Amino acid sequence: MVNVGIPLAVGAKVGVIGAGPRGMAVARNFLDHGFQVQMYDLKDDFGGVWHLGGGDNQNWWDHGYPHLRFVLPVQIFQFWDEEVMKSKTDYATVQEAEHFIQEYGKKHDLAKHCRFNSRVTNVDPVSTEGPWQGWKIEYEDTNDPSRKQVDIVDAITLATGKFQKPYIPQVPGAMTFPGPVIHSKDYMGPEPFKHMKAIALAGHGDTARDIAIVLSKYVDKVYLCYTLRKGKSKFRGQIPNLVEITRIKEMHPDSTISFELDPHTGQTPPPVKVDAVIYCTGYEQAYPILGPNSGVEFRVEEKDRLYPVWKQMININYPTMLFVSIQTYFGMVPTHYQAEFASRLWLGEIPLPSKEEMLRDAEETDKQRFSKYGNPRRWYHSFGKYLSEYMGDLSAHTGLPSLPTVYEEMIRDSNKAHTKDPVGFQRRRYAITGPDSWTVDEGRS
Repeated sequence: MVNVGIPLAVGAKVGVIGAGPRGMAVARNFLDHGFQVQMYDLKDDFGGVWHLGGGDNQNWWDHGYPHLRFVLPVQIFQFWDEEVMKSKTDYATVQEAEHFIQEYGKKHDLAKHCRFNSRVTNVDPVSTEGPWQGWKIEYEDTNDPSRKQVDIVDAITLATGKFQKPYIPQVPGAMTFPGPVIHSKDYMGPEPFKHMKAIALAGHGDTARDIAIVLSKYVDKVYLCYTLRKGKSKFRGQIPNLVEITRIKEMHPDSTISFELDPHTGQTPPPVKVDAVIYCTGYEQAYPILGPNSGVEFRVEEKDRLYPVWKQMININYPTMLFVSIQTYFGMVPTHYQAEFASRLWLGEIPLPSKEEMLRDAEETDKQRFSKYGNPRRWYHSFGKYLSEYMGDLSAHTGLPSLPTVYEEMIRDSNKAHTKDPVGFQRRRYAITGPDSWTVDEGRS
């Protein structure tokens, strides 16, 4: 184990991988604490997934599409030091989010701290022996990959998101199916599908819902292929030409697809003919840019767990590495708390426990959490049920005010509405009336 390099001096250089809203939130915090900040991003401007332009939209880093909208209210999507985004509804469009994020970048002159059009290819310690020498960041120009460079930083933050490698299920016959078979990462709108009669979507998450709703307006039939939970429909008949059916078993050269046995009915649906198949199957959880000596890994047996990390964010083996993109049901305000904790830790204002103490604390916290909330391990980094508890711990260490309870309550309420009404939940309007109170208009009029 090398010297961990803490405390850092004021003026130390911190690298931030990713210039989406979370990367911008931590960069602002680090600058306020006197660090030098160098950001890196593939695209030509701020926004991450919310910036649809600035590159080849067919590349793996573009997960957005023109009719992408929030699945949580705009009140959750705000910066620590900025007013709530102005949008036509509480579930903003990608265009509204892009404008809001990029205006924030201009307001705080963050572009001078960012290397745009830069693909980071590897992050590793400069050395795994002797005194701490910092992190080595290898990157290349996205417009000219032959232009490769290396930067050395004292600390580093991963703000790129863990969903970078699309998960493509191995469905027999996919290679000989005559129509398009694509992943949702390549979906950029309904135009290429408007002439088709039937389309199959594999999956049932937010992306599948968004695409199904839009395509149902243009094609005769949309098949949403997944295993229904307890046999219950997701859309409850809200879209007449949408059929919820079990998972795809095989694709055939005559444009038909066959299905798996439905475990709830005990029957196998008959094959149907479709013109295209879109995998809305999400992404494999990985940080492909992390080198072999980075000190962390995703545990295969626990699927969603980055290990070993302390406080859900600090690399225990090398505590000058921070992760602010592994958590779900989060936002930029909690990200500010994480950055504040990291800044104070790196400057020596928060004592750094030993590696053994961090491992023990992480394990004890996990046991208490799973005992209390019963979350399966595959949701290890999901904060849907215990965000306020987590934020209270960070507040106690940093001195920041406690996160208002309305934050977690609105997330929970929005998620329930999403489940109950996947087509119309985005008509709802929220109003925060106090630290612990809020109202909602169902938007049915």
